[in-house]
Amino acid sequence: MGHAIAGAGFFAIEVDPIKGKSTGESFTAVIKFKGTPLSPLQISDEFKDLVDEQWDWQVCRLSETEFPVCFPSQATLRMGTRHGKLFLPINKVEVEIREAFLSPKPSLCLPSVWVQLSGVPDDLMEVDRLMAAMVLIGRPLEVDELSLRKFRTEPIRMRFQCRYPERIKGTVQLVVNGEGYNISVKAELGGRGGGTSGSGPAPSPPRDDDQDDEDYDDLTPSEEEWNDLGKKDKEKRNQAAAEKPQETPKGKEQATEARRGGTGAGGYQSAPQLGDT
Repeated sequence: MGHAIAGAGFFAIEVDPIKGKSTGESFTAVIKFKGTPLSPLQISDEFKDLVDEQWDWQVCRLSETEFPVCFPSQATLRMGTRHGKLFLPINKVEVEIREAFLSPKPSLCLPSVWVQLSGVPDDLMEVDRLMAAMVLIGRPLEVDELSLRKFRTEPIRMRFQCRYPERIKGTVQLVVNGEGYNISVKAELGGRGGGTSGSGPAPSPPRDDDQDDEDYDDLTPSEEEWNDLGKKDKEKRNQAAAEKPQETPKGKEQATEARRGGTGAGGYQSAPQLGDT
């Protein structure tokens, strides 16, 4: 999966978990006798004498000479197995001891990210087909079915698990029924249409056109709001007019004289206006 993205390919398998499998933490070792082995009860008594007499060591037979032993903690397990050998003092027997091969813990947790797909051929416009075809991008988790209904006007949105969400961009080539298609891909990192890592919440799906129209209607001012806006504008104009300084009669005469070519400020004669005789 994900091999269409540079350096982001990985192999994956989908299986149902095994029922009854223990998921708890266990500190198990395996002891091996060179000669005649002790019984499980004798082995349990030996470890009670060595480590903890109250602990249930859960000894059982693995083979003719091997017995698994469950330690109470990681520290006691390491102490008992660090030399590879252990002396049992009651029966004066030396045994080999090693940590048991337990189920490994996951070493990698793949992040999830929403991806926009454009140029997808019509023959793939079904959820099951998209989930099967788009493994070249990553491990498909879900398809935004609302975007699938609006694929003529918007990109299709799918959520993937992948190794490097920031590398999902550009185009990938997919062959459908012998014909190649270039599909544009863009990861929504950090939000819708931008670019997250997967661990963030999934972006909200696009809304229906009807919902968009309803939201637009909600933003349209009502008649009362229009009236309030008109009153506020009128109040602002009245306030500006009241604050404007009024011209005195003397000021008006000086302005008229200046326009007609009278004496200006400082006693200088103003130039006559064009057309005056």
